Amino acid sequence: MKSSRIINNLTRIGIGLGLLFPLGSLVIDLWIKRLDFSFANLASLYAINPLHWIILSAPVVLGSSFYYLARRIANRESYLISIAGKEKEQMELIATYVNELGHGNLAASLPDQFENKPLLQTLHAFRDKLVAERDQSEKRQWVNEGLAKFGEILRAHENLDELGYSVVKNLVEYCKLTQGGIFIVTEGDEPLLELKGCYAYERKKFLQRKIEPGQGLIGQCYLEREKILLYKVPDDYVHITSGLGDANPTCLILLPLKTEDSIEGVIEMAGFRRFEPHELEFLEKVCESTATVFKNVKNSERTRRLLQASQEHAEMMRSQEEEMRQNMEELAATQEEMQRKEQEFIRQIENYKARLGE
Repeated sequence: MKSSRIINNLTRIGIGLGLLFPLGSLVIDLWIKRLDFSFANLASLYAINPLHWIILSAPVVLGSSFYYLARRIANRESYLISIAGKEKEQMELIATYVNELGHGNLAASLPDQFENKPLLQTLHAFRDKLVAERDQSEKRQWVNEGLAKFGEILRAHENLDELGYSVVKNLVEYCKLTQGGIFIVTEGDEPLLELKGCYAYERKKFLQRKIEPGQGLIGQCYLEREKILLYKVPDDYVHITSGLGDANPTCLILLPLKTEDSIEGVIEMAGFRRFEPHELEFLEKVCESTATVFKNVKNSERTRRLLQASQEHAEMMRSQEEEMRQNMEELAATQEEMQRKEQEFIRQIENYKARLGE
């Protein structure tokens, strides 16, 4: 509608300007030749001066020119309006996309009608960076929440058996594994790894509760003091039993419970998934904390046993001392009785001698 109005107005202007040329030329020619304005004089001017016929075409020429110019202007304006509309549409798409990213919808994408490919690549790179940062943030949060959770677990138990079961159970569940066990080094002439806690183990795994250093993967992990991670588990090593039947795990990890100067045990877990680097880092940190707590618990239990033994020994010594005191008192009483009898016997002898002398 606006384009038609522009074309019509400019065409009228062109025709109007074109009419000025023949009218002006006729007026000037009449004035030069001192002729009155009449149709006869006009006819004579057209007859003697053919240039007026050429000038008469000025309204058509200028009208056509202005019409063509108006069409160009109208087309240009339509093109600019179209470009502006398209730019507005593109900006709305960008605004919608950025708003989705701002609300956490990092799976959002720009539609195919978005035409600015360089900007599209920049926006996708920005989205990928946000996705990577979110993933890293989620992994850090997972690790921190797990460390806090196991910190509470380690503080909540003082008994080795209860602590071992709680640690392995929660590790298996938190890491979405299937089964696990914790073996603690026992005190004695020869160190042994004794099963102190297990979760979802088969019944036959309970048959062997003590393992010597160097025996199997658990003993090897104990001697090498390094984690063992296998994604090709030997067929006969362990089976996972569920309602769907038996299956060989696809992942097996063994982690030493070590402090700076000792190794307190080994944790063994199995499942059907691969570990990510942040999960392995988390497991190693948990094992370090667990080893320290187990060492402290074992030291506390050793101290408690020594204290109990000392108290029992002291009680026994007190009992023996009391018995000796009683014996001494009985002995002293016996001696007094013997002395009394001895005096009595001496008096009887003296009395007897006295009677014989009379």
